Amino acid sequence: MLEKSRTEIDEIDTKIVELLAQRLELCRKIGEFKKKNNLPIQNKEREKQIIKDQVRKLKELGFDDQKFVQELFEVIMKKAREVQK
Repeated sequence: MLEKSRTEIDEIDTKIVELLAQRLELCRKIGEFKKKNNLPIQNKEREKQIIKDQVRKLKELGFDDQKFVQELFEVIMKKAREVQK
């Protein structure tokens, strides 16, 4: 039971990293577009909406932890802005 659960967690962790890499690649492309079109890197309203949406989604999945989602996506979006620059 414990080993099986740990193996499943390891597989999920790998998927998370793969998805983050995909997200960062898209952010890099968006950054190139923004530079070419003189658009600002940060869109605070969009970031707020993303956090709000993800808090809602996690709550729908049975986990009501707004602070966790907010902190997680703040880190993700900070890295996205770095990649876009």
